[in-house]
Amino acid sequence: MKNRAPQAQEVAGFGNVLVFCSVVSVSVCLIGIVLFAASASSNVDATLPLRAALLGLTSLSALSVITFGILVLLVSPLIWVIVAFIGFATKKSFLYSFLSFLVLFFMLLSIAVSLK
Repeated sequence: MKNRAPQAQEVAGFGNVLVFCSVVSVSVCLIGIVLFAASASSNVDATLPLRAALLGLTSLSALSVITFGILVLLVSPLIWVIVAFIGFATKKSFLYSFLSFLVLFFMLLSIAVSLK
């Protein structure tokens, strides 16, 4: 059986993942901005380690919420590639599955190298 190219509507469906992640990211950042505006604190430490940001979410720290929103935005391309890989694999489009896997591999490799 020959590999067939995915139809335009199949590929366009993957774009909905990016739109969803962007909407979630902006919504979370706006909640953080509202929390920041509601707090009377003008003393802000602009650097926030990831662990502290995630722990600060439990107390609804404004800077932690904004940092989490930005993190969602940064992770959205990775989520898109995972969804594309799964979508192409379920459609048995092996060429595009392989290409998506390669992109995913190099993205994860880049993240692993940058965390060292």
